Amino acid sequence: VYVVACSQYIGMAGTLTAVLWSGFTVWFLRRRLTQRAQRRLLLIKRRMPYFLDLLTLLMEAGASFLDALGQGVKEFEGHAISAEFGRVLTDMNMGKTRREAFDNLRNRLNDDEVTSIVGSIIQSEELGTPLAEVFRTQADVLRVKRTQRAETVAAEAGVRMLLPGVLIMAAAVLIILGPFMLNYLHFGF
Repeated sequence: VYVVACSQYIGMAGTLTAVLWSGFTVWFLRRRLTQRAQRRLLLIKRRMPYFLDLLTLLMEAGASFLDALGQGVKEFEGHAISAEFGRVLTDMNMGKTRREAFDNLRNRLNDDEVTSIVGSIIQSEELGTPLAEVFRTQADVLRVKRTQRAETVAAEAGVRMLLPGVLIMAAAVLIILGPFMLNYLHFGF
C-alpha cells in the first residue's frame, strides 16, 4: 500500500512539475517574441524617415512609385523596413491593389505612426495628390515625433534620477558626519 501511494505521489508531482515548466516555457517564449516584435517595430520606425526621403528623391527624379519602392527595398536590404516594404512590393506585383498591399502592411505592423503613413498614402492615391509630397511631409512629421519622444525621455530622466541622487547625498552626509557623531557618543565634546 505504501509503495502504491508513493508511486502515485511521485507521478502527480512529476505531472505537476511538467505542467508548471510547460507554462513557464510558454510564458517565456511569448514574452521573448513580444520583445523581439517591439524591437523590430522600433527599428522600422527609426528607418522610416530615411526610407521615405529616398522614395521622395527617386520619385522626384522621375521614377515611378513601383520603381522607387523597388530601389528603396534594395538600398535598405538587410533591415526590417526592407522586408516589410518588400512584402508590399511583392503583393502589388502579384496583382493586389496598392490599397490592399498597404492595408496588409498596416495590419502586420499595427502601430499608430505606420497607420497614419499608410492612411496618408491611400488618401493621396484616392485624391490624386503627388506621393512625393506626401512622403516628404510624413518624413518630416516622423522626425518631429522622434525629437519629441527624445525630449520626453530626457525630461523624465531628471525625475528618475531624483531618488538615487537623494540616496547618494544621504550616504555622503553619513560618511562625512559619521566619525564626528561616533566621537561625540563615546567621548563627548
